[in-house]
Amino acid sequence: MKARHFLFLSMASIFMLGACSSDDALDNEQPWGEYNGDWDEEAAEYEKAFDRPADTYTYPIEIGSDEYIELNKQGMQAVFQAFEIPAATLKGMSTAGIIQSFIEYPFLLDFDVAHPSIQYSVERLKSMNLGQELITRKDAGEWLLRYWMTYPSADIKQGKLPRYMRYLISVPEITKTMTTNQIKNFMHRALSNWPELEDSNGKLMSNTGYIYMFGKLLQSAGYKPLNELLKKDKELDDFLNVHELGCPVPKNIEEVFLLTNKFMTNK
Repeated sequence: MKARHFLFLSMASIFMLGACSSDDALDNEQPWGEYNGDWDEEAAEYEKAFDRPADTYTYPIEIGSDEYIELNKQGMQAVFQAFEIPAATLKGMSTAGIIQSFIEYPFLLDFDVAHPSIQYSVERLKSMNLGQELITRKDAGEWLLRYWMTYPSADIKQGKLPRYMRYLISVPEITKTMTTNQIKNFMHRALSNWPELEDSNGKLMSNTGYIYMFGKLLQSAGYKPLNELLKKDKELDDFLNVHELGCPVPKNIEEVFLLTNKFMTNK
C-alpha cells in the first residue's frame, strides 16, 4: 500500500475541530481497507434520509430583534436563560427533535469562545435542560449516528466536522449508548470519505478533528489498547479528555489512527 504523508493541521472554522498545527509530517500508510465482520450490514438502515423533525424547538426570540437587544442589556446569562427549552417541553420531544434543536441553538459558537476546552463544552451542554434530557435517552447514540450517516460526504472530504458533532461525540453518556457495530459504522463513514487536502506546498494534509472523534469512540467502546496507551501518554490523554483549543498536537497522535484500524478489523 502506498505510503502517505499526513500533516495534522488546525481546523478552526465554525465547522471544524480546532487544534494546533504540527510542523512534522507523519509518514503513515493509509490503514483502512478490508474490514472483518458483518457490522456494515446495518449501514443501510442508518443511511436513510429523514426530514427535519417536526417537534424541533422554535426558539422564541430572533437574534438581532429589538426584543433580543433589550434582553442582551441584562447580560448573557439572561440571554441563555431565555433560550432554555423548558424541561417539560423536552420530555415530550423525540430524540431527533432534541438533537436538531441543539444543532439550531443560536449560541453554539459560545461554547468555544467562553472557554476553549472540550471539557468546558461538555459541562456547558450537560448544564442545559436540553443536555440533561438528551443524556437520559437510550437512543441518543443511534440518532447521532443517523445524523452523521446523512451528513454530506463532500463536507467530510473537505475535512469539515460540525460543531454539534464535536460536542455530542464528547459526551460519554451519549456515545456509550452506541453498540460496537454502530461505532464501527460511524468510523467507516469517516474513513471511507477521508479528507485528502493539499496545503500550499502540495503536501497531503489531514486534520486532528477526526482523530479526536475516533479516540472518543474508542473510549466509549472500552477499547483496552487505547486505554493502556493513555495511561502511558499524558499528552495524548489530555488531547482526548481536556482538549483545549490551541493545545499542541500530541507526538503520538497517529497511534489513535492506527488503533482505529485495529478496532475496525477486530484485532
